[in-house]
Amino acid sequence: MTESVKYRLERGMDLDIQGQRLSVIGQTDVGYETYSKESGEVSIVPFVTFNTELKAGRLSLFGSEGGTLQALSASVGGHRSIATMNASQRKKAQFAFALCKGIDIVRSVLLDTHGSKAARMTIKQLNDPDIRREICKESEPYFDEPISGAGLRGGRPQFVWLIPEGQTLKKGLKIFDALRDDDQRLLALAPKENLKGNRTQRLCSNVYRLLHEVVINDTLDLRDKGISNAHRILSDKINIENIERRRNELPSLICPSQKTLKNYVDRVFTPLDQAIATQGYREARNSHSAGRADIRALTVGEICEMDECKLSIITMLKENGIWFQQSKEWKKAVREADAIIKKRLTLLVMIDYATRMPLAWVLSDQPREVASLQLLGWGTVS
Repeated sequence: MTESVKYRLERGMDLDIQGQRLSVIGQTDVGYETYSKESGEVSIVPFVTFNTELKAGRLSLFGSEGGTLQALSASVGGHRSIATMNASQRKKAQFAFALCKGIDIVRSVLLDTHGSKAARMTIKQLNDPDIRREICKESEPYFDEPISGAGLRGGRPQFVWLIPEGQTLKKGLKIFDALRDDDQRLLALAPKENLKGNRTQRLCSNVYRLLHEVVINDTLDLRDKGISNAHRILSDKINIENIERRRNELPSLICPSQKTLKNYVDRVFTPLDQAIATQGYREARNSHSAGRADIRALTVGEICEMDECKLSIITMLKENGIWFQQSKEWKKAVREADAIIKKRLTLLVMIDYATRMPLAWVLSDQPREVASLQLLGWGTVS
């Protein structure tokens, strides 16, 4: 198999590929890591796809002037400088930048004294206590608070910043080396607090396809193999799929955990579905399974519920997008009328439990037993 050519693209370069405008933010072992300026999604463009589109003349490249800053700004919630971030985010960015500066100085010293092999700054080196002490020493001039290379006993330190583990330092150093401007380095090292609470999907559609296939064929059947055996089958299927993907220079699929597999089964299939699939229909109907707790199918009007509702003109206007178009005087008059309506009128509704549709309604200024009996009368009219 012919190996694809791997071009070195500068961070921030723009690509027009397959009808999309993408900005290059990095390079992995399988392709270029890109950022979509339209949708905001981060994706991988494989080397083989890049070369195919380039040879066919369907790919356009643009310079990186301003592209790097734009991509970095979009990745941290639109900030173009750490000066516009909150104090906590700004402090963490300065701390990460100071550590990278210290690592860069220590790396230069090791390069001069021991050669290039000792200055590679591997994760093992960054976890070495002696090197960590040197990093703390060289980083302190770039940071206005003390930095410690080891955790202090007695709980969380209040006035000391702890240097992270080697893997985290290696990630920050990779970002630091990819950029040349210190302002852009600070922006790239800032924590992505704009993504807090954003539960982005970790598993792609291909993984969910295999997961669903395993659940249907090997989990929900009368053999009841269990989650652990189903997870082993899923892992084998993903490994086979990854072999083919690596041949095509595509990123490998992530194998989900047993907990993810169990949560997927519970989310997609009800307890009754699982009981019927693993125990049989007859066993699912007895009192030892979830079948007894289910509500049987209801006919229209078999079970109903009544409710009293306050009427509001303002709610209707806001739902239909009319409220913001009106003047202040008009809104004031409507509020006064709305207050009178809420005090004087009440809507009584009878709702069918099966279809969740209204069977009858009564508008009354005195929602007492007379109005309730009238509602029952309208609801039972055939």
